[in-house]
Amino acid sequence: MWGRRLSPEIPTYGTKVIALQAGTLDLHGCPRTPVWTYAAHTIDAGQNFFLVNDTVFDWKQGERVVLSPTSFDQDQAEDVRIRSVVTQGSYKKVTFGPNAKFQHYSKTNYYCSNTKAMAMRAEVAVFDRNILIQGDPVFSRKDEFGATMMYHSHKMGSYVARISFISMTQVGQADRLSRYPLHFHMSSIVSDSYLRGNAVWYSYNRFIVVHASHYVTVEWNVGFKARGHAIFVEDAVEVGNVINWNLHIHTLPSFGMTDEDVHPAAIWVSHPLNTINFNNVGGSTHYCFWYSLKDNPIGSSATSSICTVDEALTEFRGNTGHSCGRYGLRLFPGHTPVHKPCEPHIDVAAKKAGLNEWASNPQIPTVYKDMIAYKLQRRCLNVETAGYI
Repeated sequence: MWGRRLSPEIPTYGTKVIALQAGTLDLHGCPRTPVWTYAAHTIDAGQNFFLVNDTVFDWKQGERVVLSPTSFDQDQAEDVRIRSVVTQGSYKKVTFGPNAKFQHYSKTNYYCSNTKAMAMRAEVAVFDRNILIQGDPVFSRKDEFGATMMYHSHKMGSYVARISFISMTQVGQADRLSRYPLHFHMSSIVSDSYLRGNAVWYSYNRFIVVHASHYVTVEWNVGFKARGHAIFVEDAVEVGNVINWNLHIHTLPSFGMTDEDVHPAAIWVSHPLNTINFNNVGGSTHYCFWYSLKDNPIGSSATSSICTVDEALTEFRGNTGHSCGRYGLRLFPGHTPVHKPCEPHIDVAAKKAGLNEWASNPQIPTVYKDMIAYKLQRRCLNVETAGYI
């Protein structure tokens, strides 16, 4: 896809864009199995192979594979090519080149007299698909102005976007709002739409964005080297979205977007009423996962009738984050879920009378569950203000 910063634009959608306003967009490549998996052993520096124990495995010679970092340094992610795939006992042996420059640790460790297990395993992901969408080879890199896709309509139910098993590179348009590789934009309920099994590498502006859109399924996608928050749930009104089994490796700051993009998260969520399960993050300059729950929605969705920070959590379970510059999970400014959002948390009169000041608006017990976090330069968890968490 061709275009430069001063090219003519379609209003709202921009230029160098695949845009959907009404109708159905079905864009499907051949399914890949697995999209990403774990190395069955540690890949040492100088080594040129890894084993996987996946029963179904369709990776082929010549394809691009990314090895996740497992140290404190996300720059130890490696982009290699497959030289051969052979069966070795119950494993598949993948030989690649060039040889690994760094160690990629992959082992399950046991603690507390072997009663507790912690899997610290290097992710490996394949990025080739039989459908490739890419920015032009000349100006995309020079202008940091790549290809984009946007699905947008103010009329609920006017479109369906089903995108699966495609690859994208030289995408996203640096320092421009709404110019992202895969973008649901202010579309209300789009429950029949999904992004599944896609691969995006070298994005100048994010990876996947869900903006004022609800009930989208985002699963089994892989990303590598995106600037700014990679998977981005934007305005704090988005609910019912399912974001599961995605992998993002190597997240970089963006200095021309929001203030928070200067210290990005691989997965940034602004409303707790979404499902975030079994995602892996292999590297970010700052955060792996960040719930940035504001008092009220922001941007074009701003309203005082919704109190995001007071809402209950749908589910956050089984996620893994490592090799990030600050925290594994950040709840900031905080999360204080109560039964009656937007109403006072404490009954002052009851408190003065020596009664239970929480009785009129009880807190909701909330569990962020089964997260694995390791090799983080500061802490596994950062919380400023928490309710019954």
